Amino acid sequence: MTDRVAVPTTGLHHVGFTVPDVEEAIRFFEAIFGCVKILNTGRFDVDDSFMAEKLGAKPSSRVEDLVHLRCGNSANIELFQYSGEDPSEFHRPSQVGAFHLAFQVDDVATAVERLNALGHTILDAPTKMEEGPFEGLTWAFTVTPWGQHLELFSYDRLGYEADSTTKLWKPE
Repeated sequence: MTDRVAVPTTGLHHVGFTVPDVEEAIRFFEAIFGCVKILNTGRFDVDDSFMAEKLGAKPSSRVEDLVHLRCGNSANIELFQYSGEDPSEFHRPSQVGAFHLAFQVDDVATAVERLNALGHTILDAPTKMEEGPFEGLTWAFTVTPWGQHLELFSYDRLGYEADSTTKLWKPE
């Protein structure tokens, strides 16, 4: 791949994913992370070929709504709600195509306490990395009501930074 020219980018604009109930997802992200709904499209009035050729979706499926949320000083979240697919099929984190979103918070333990108080599933107590490239990172995973994994993390400085002139971007 070194003989190919990279596509110049100015940053990550949004992360898009599908949820079974877009209104539930909006309420979740607003209540838990203070995200703000910026826009929504409603149902797409398109045909089978648009779904297959433009979106790579099942031809008979339809976009019921598409919503953009602004979450602090970071990339936006784009939520899709489709019809015409089995909503019970969800990727486990270990499956190809699975992903998670990571939210930087001031204090992971406090965020976990808040989520517990609101009745949300936390996979384990916060973990503090004591060595290696992620030394200084505190993290924990939670699961949304529809099964999406989210990571909460915080750090001031990471171990890899001692030997690197390029740093990971993080919201300030």
